[in-house]
Amino acid sequence: MNDELKATMMIAAEVKEQVVALETDLKIKKARLKEVQGQILKVLEMTGIEKVSGHGYTFFPTTKASVKTPKMIEEKELLFAFLREKNIFMEFASVNSASLNSLYNTLSAEAEEAGMLEFDMPGVNPPTYYTQLTMRRS
Repeated sequence: MNDELKATMMIAAEVKEQVVALETDLKIKKARLKEVQGQILKVLEMTGIEKVSGHGYTFFPTTKASVKTPKMIEEKELLFAFLREKNIFMEFASVNSASLNSLYNTLSAEAEEAGMLEFDMPGVNPPTYYTQLTMRRS
């Protein structure tokens, strides 16, 4: 192994350690922020204050509705029927990229084992291949 490669590997290892440390610190700071925001929200709710300004920010509670994506097949079928009835199915129907890639790779491997030289999935462009460096602690 040449000296230039060793030096570059050392730099990559150092930068990787810095990134991991920053991500860890950010995770801790986000958790602390969420905790402090909860305390402020509690005070605003208890006192009936609608909003308060200070330190360059305006603090105020917001309420949002949130629904969960159906998990059960029956629930999904009902939702999809509703979306089709409203003629908006294609605007809302989507496939998770990770799930699509997993399915594609599984079906492609099965096709290869069955002796098929080429595999394609209707509506999906051929894969783009890329190479990246993986860094694991040794």
